[in-house]
Amino acid sequence: MVAIVFTPLGDGHLATLAEWLRSPHVSRWWPDPCELPQVTERYHPIVEGTDTAHGFVIELDDIPIGYIQSYRLADEPQWSATLAVAIELRDAAGIDYLIGAAEMTGRGYGTRAIREFVASLWQRYEDVSTVVVPVQQANVASWRALERAGFRRAWEGLLDTDEPGDQGPAYIYVFERGTPDAPATRGS
Repeated sequence: MVAIVFTPLGDGHLATLAEWLRSPHVSRWWPDPCELPQVTERYHPIVEGTDTAHGFVIELDDIPIGYIQSYRLADEPQWSATLAVAIELRDAAGIDYLIGAAEMTGRGYGTRAIREFVASLWQRYEDVSTVVVPVQQANVASWRALERAGFRRAWEGLLDTDEPGDQGPAYIYVFERGTPDAPATRGS
């Protein structure tokens, strides 16, 4: 099996990230500005370590195929309050992800990346007990990848947010530390 590696986001990745954000299969769900100056402005703080998020390029056999990031919800009080309306959050982290290379979608790499990344979160955030992911209900590929990675659907409805990527009917998926067959127990 080809290894998935999470390489810390660097300035050299930003042009590729901008290209992925422009791709129709990504921009539909991740409507961030996608021109390089805006991508640099938005993601360079993650590169520097001054943002609360930790970003990584997902690599498959040394080829960049996507992006994944994590953050403690306690570090994002407004977003945490939005999600807490839907479910109880204690010691939680959130993740966001995309498979940017269109030819790599639909092949299970998103599920593998999510599973392996969550396993690494338990080490990065030793105080975190739950990983939380809101996803639009219409984004079937994303929530199915979460389910295949071991997440369970905890809520459905409309989130009270102005974020364009979180508009419309949503699901919230959770994964608790210690869940049987957790990512940490699957060869990681």
